[in-house]
Amino acid sequence: MKNTRLRHTEYYGMTEVFDSIYEQSNKGEKFKNLMAIITSTDNILLAYRNIKRNNGSATPGIDKVTIYDIEKLDTEEFVNKVRKRFTHYNTRKVKRVEIPKPMGKLDHWEFHQCGTESHNNAFYKSSNQSVSQSFINTVLAFVQIVQQKTLFRQRQGESIQQKCNM
Repeated sequence: MKNTRLRHTEYYGMTEVFDSIYEQSNKGEKFKNLMAIITSTDNILLAYRNIKRNNGSATPGIDKVTIYDIEKLDTEEFVNKVRKRFTHYNTRKVKRVEIPKPMGKLDHWEFHQCGTESHNNAFYKSSNQSVSQSFINTVLAFVQIVQQKTLFRQRQGESIQQKCNM
């Protein structure tokens, strides 16, 4: 049986696009105008479909919006709102921390400036299964994976809000 994300990708017709990007990234090719793919209607709807089933989707974000608020919008209005956000999007710095774990492994934490997680998550969720890690790291430097635990838990008495103010 096929993976759910792969099935969703096929439903929105993004499989060929992601496969092509993956092949090109493995050949070391450079990309131009990826924003056209990222802001395509199919990619935005695919990201929404993947995010709405996420356990944290019912938790209000910084803007107090939940998935239930978003699903009240009609499709065209939702897609236009997402596109509008991307037209004003600029990359921002990220603080990266490696925290030692038991057994000698490292836990990689990333602290974004507040407000960038939704853009990163929307793209990452829609492309994670098809795009190689090297592609994400080199071509889309602004797509930094925010681990859910950094959004909801406190570390050493500092709240996430304090970390965003670093």
